[in-house]
Amino acid sequence: MRLSFSGFCAELGAPLYNKGWSWCSISPENRLALFTVWEHEIHDSQYIFTTHPRITDVRKKPGRKELISVLDQVIQSGYSAYGIKCRAADIDAVARKRASFESLQLLDLRIRKRGDDYIGQIVGFIPPEVVQARGAEAIWTASTAINDIDHDDVGNDDPEYHKRMSGSYVRDAKVRELVLKRANGICEECNQPGFVKRNGKRYLETHHVISLSEQGVDKPHNVIALCATDHRRAHFAENWRELQDKFLATLNKYKTEI
Repeated sequence: MRLSFSGFCAELGAPLYNKGWSWCSISPENRLALFTVWEHEIHDSQYIFTTHPRITDVRKKPGRKELISVLDQVIQSGYSAYGIKCRAADIDAVARKRASFESLQLLDLRIRKRGDDYIGQIVGFIPPEVVQARGAEAIWTASTAINDIDHDDVGNDDPEYHKRMSGSYVRDAKVRELVLKRANGICEECNQPGFVKRNGKRYLETHHVISLSEQGVDKPHNVIALCATDHRRAHFAENWRELQDKFLATLNKYKTEI
């Protein structure tokens, strides 16, 4: 049975307050908010929440007052913000209905205000299980796109860049799968096991040591499995360059290409 939109939001840790409007939801406890993002209104990796060509006062549109309140809370409190990409049954309808929504990945959003508009900058994709883990642990106050990823013939030397929608690189899911299998639940930096998830498996994240934006390859010898703490360190620690060199040395044994 296909999961409903409200059921999907509940699984992510932010149940809808008003199922009738279904624009957004927020969980102060999990420090995250979810937003409806209409696919056809995404332009240049941005989504404007408060613009509609047939409504002059956006606060009069059903659910908009609640939406603006949640957007303000995200900006003021630094909550993580995720978009659920939806396809409209009729893009010209004022009261739109969903034909479908994307449940395999969420949009990682940065919310800002520009004049009277609220802008959602799309910075990448996030798997729903990562959002669940983040909310359950309440580890992060703001999100970053996770660089997802024992065979070196899997992956891409030149990953395709998706400018069409989110400014995110296409990653080979098999690379991530193989790297996690290689780590077997143990962080490849601190050698400590990841925490146990609800399904009984150990939680680890995958990190491109040389980022795809810096021409790094989407191959197992450029991807390391890290616990949540070490993944944050890889991005934000003052000694991140030293960590990068250490990761590359660790992964060198998996490189088979000349």
